[in-house]
Amino acid sequence: MRTFLKSAAIIVVVLATFGFLAFLYYIPPFLTTAPETFGKLMADAAPAVTDIADPGERAALSDAEAHGRILKTLYQRRRESARDPGVGYYHIQQMLGCSDENLEFHVWYLKQKGLVETTEQGALAITIAGVDHVIGESRTAAREKLRITQGSGQPGVDGRN
Repeated sequence: MRTFLKSAAIIVVVLATFGFLAFLYYIPPFLTTAPETFGKLMADAAPAVTDIADPGERAALSDAEAHGRILKTLYQRRRESARDPGVGYYHIQQMLGCSDENLEFHVWYLKQKGLVETTEQGALAITIAGVDHVIGESRTAAREKLRITQGSGQPGVDGRN
């Protein structure tokens, strides 16, 4: 009986150790990122549009914003974890606050454009075309911001008016 209990205790300790090590290895990045940093990343993903009166235009812009937020989230995940770049559908749905049908539309659209793909684990990941798209959009936004700044009479990036 003692041998059995001793063996059972060893098995329990080994399993608990492996479970703890697995937990340490698989901690999601949003748990290890400082709350301020993670919150800022999510808030900066895409601003809300509330001042557009036309519902059709608002819906189209909302789609574009949702696509941008998805791509920025997937891009950030790819940058942080290149070996495991996928983000679960549930996480994306919670981030957007949308229905299953809306999420299916956004994922379908981004897949058809070749910007995202489904990983072997069933998560959503950005493709190289998606990375290029995010980089291109950020450059366009930076140029637009510079143009607005220079057009308002404020000094631009290079210090000239």
